[in-house]
Amino acid sequence: MVDILGIVAESGISHKSKGTDYCLNLKITDDSVADRELSINAFHRNIHDLPRVHGHLDFILLYNVLYGNSVERYWHTGERCWSDLQVIFRGLAATSPIYEPGGRFHDPVILSDNDSENSHQTGGSSKPRRKESRQVGHSTPPVVHVIDMLSSSSVPDESSRNGPTNPWEIARIRSAHQEHSEQGSSNSNVSSTARSPYFEVKTIIEMYGRRHIRGGRVKDWHWVTVDETANNLGRMVDILGIVVESGISHKSKGTDYCLNLKIIDDSVEDRELSINAFHRNIHDLPRVRGHLDVILLHNVLIDIHDQNPCASFRRTSAFALFDGRDDDDCKPYQLSPGFQGVESAEKLVHYLRFWSYHTRFDAGTSEYVRPLADIGGRYFVDLVCKVLHVCEVSRGKWMLYAWDGTDAPSVSVTTNLTGEQQNSLPLHIEPFCLPGHVLRKFPCVGTILRILVDENYEEFGVHFQHGEKWVRLRNVMCKTESGLWKGVFTLETKFRPLSEQDGSVQDCLRVFAERVCEQGRVPSAAFPRFDVLTVTGNEEADFATLQDILCSPLPCGGFKCVVRVVAVYPLRGEDFRSPEGLYRLRLTLEDPTSRIHAYLSNQDATFLFGGYPTDDVLTAKMNKLLGVQECEDSPRDPPWVQCCIGFNSSDVNDVGSKHFHICKTRFVV
Repeated sequence: MVDILGIVAESGISHKSKGTDYCLNLKITDDSVADRELSINAFHRNIHDLPRVHGHLDFILLYNVLYGNSVERYWHTGERCWSDLQVIFRGLAATSPIYEPGGRFHDPVILSDNDSENSHQTGGSSKPRRKESRQVGHSTPPVVHVIDMLSSSSVPDESSRNGPTNPWEIARIRSAHQEHSEQGSSNSNVSSTARSPYFEVKTIIEMYGRRHIRGGRVKDWHWVTVDETANNLGRMVDILGIVVESGISHKSKGTDYCLNLKIIDDSVEDRELSINAFHRNIHDLPRVRGHLDVILLHNVLIDIHDQNPCASFRRTSAFALFDGRDDDDCKPYQLSPGFQGVESAEKLVHYLRFWSYHTRFDAGTSEYVRPLADIGGRYFVDLVCKVLHVCEVSRGKWMLYAWDGTDAPSVSVTTNLTGEQQNSLPLHIEPFCLPGHVLRKFPCVGTILRILVDENYEEFGVHFQHGEKWVRLRNVMCKTESGLWKGVFTLETKFRPLSEQDGSVQDCLRVFAERVCEQGRVPSAAFPRFDVLTVTGNEEADFATLQDILCSPLPCGGFKCVVRVVAVYPLRGEDFRSPEGLYRLRLTLEDPTSRIHAYLSNQDATFLFGGYPTDDVLTAKMNKLLGVQECEDSPRDPPWVQCCIGFNSSDVNDVGSKHFHICKTRFVV
């Protein structure tokens, strides 16, 4: 006996059956399987107590109805008899509130316990007395709108009983039935069955069963779910699942290329199945394109690893990858060469898409998940971030640009200032400056982490070639180089595609919005106060980041920034001026977004230093900006100061042609 909520697609007319009852046939559908209808056979001694459909696409809630298992007989013969499954409506045991779209639930006719007993004692000859379940003062039942039923996200506690496997269905049923049942709870004559707020809700797809959909007419399929893999160790099976995590294709220890995936399905949501894929050709390994894409695995071997089932490719294994979006297109976007019979899994692909669409997925919880602001002191971290760009920086070496809206911790500078002339601090990790059209797509607030991918990943770019995407990167090595943060992809690094509705992604966006609202473009390390070593001439102007300046197409009077001076050339005060007595300096400035070279002209340097002080005074002032300690060989932590930066350029589209200079800034110490 089950409970069903559906939409009435077709209704017969109530009429006398061959026995003593009246009967009616309905056909219903729901969102679990849009192309099939379920036949409902309703019987009752009173013709007025049979369902009376009022309008187009009315909802019907069927409680405690019986369905047969005739489908199981046909399953063993390989036939797919959808229409053979019928639901029997037992009049005295069931209630059938009819819902008008945009209107109200109509109360079902409910027999009192006494009436039911009298009816059975008389053998059904006496006409049962109708008992209304409305309370005094309620002429009509409460209004329950469709949107209230379909958008309910609260899942009731199922600890007290084994409920349906679809919590989304439970929620939308209970939101409607709770108020309805409460009306009759104070009436002792209303049956306890009718007052119960709990339903064993079944969708049409659940009643037919997943394995029935899988059947088709292909003789060599051996379908198993993720939950059933533990019972199929050592067997070659077929699996359909949703990819929640993917590694990067790389060379194995032998002659093949390998890749690791993790998949789930609706049989068990809290456990993932690890897939180890091998192939001689790296291009024939799965390349997951998007969030919650569906993968069909054919002829894979179930094995055990770390006491958990896993699936491994063999020479006869094949796969098909489908887009995870819930649409009508069921053509795979990647298919193993020569793989046939994929169309037999089309209905299950549609079902998994629907299930994933209505199931909450997130990046998972782990003590290793850290924002970029908290990567200091950790060697391996998990990052929830947005991949902004991927490019090949040299032959076989790729670089990934990741952002989560936070500022990476400032790094103490350990390089020797005396070597700035021959070996100056690099401005970026990559060996070249990105073109302007790429930089202008980057956010102007927050650190953009460069993640280096070595030669082990020959075709890394194909995994991120479809634009920006949110991911969870697992086991990323983070370290510093020349005072800049960089990440490293190792053989243990995996990525998990995420949607923008993922809870972790929404947390990142919320934190970013709050940060910009509270502190604007001031670096987090300098907020709420930075060192007052310098002042600028335009105190009323808003702060900008160095990324703002790099992306600006036209020069202006100056951008007010909060930066650190990490290097200077020349180093000594006696070398700041030319033999003609003119200042000539180059400062290396950085903030969480970028690092640039900015020059000081004679006029701007004169304003900065307050004229022409002695060489010792110049050296002392510059050492304060550089964070130089008494022991010059110790690591430096330059203070955050404000300055005004301008630029000129011969080509507004070429970032490399921009020449930056400090202006309208002076020392106050």
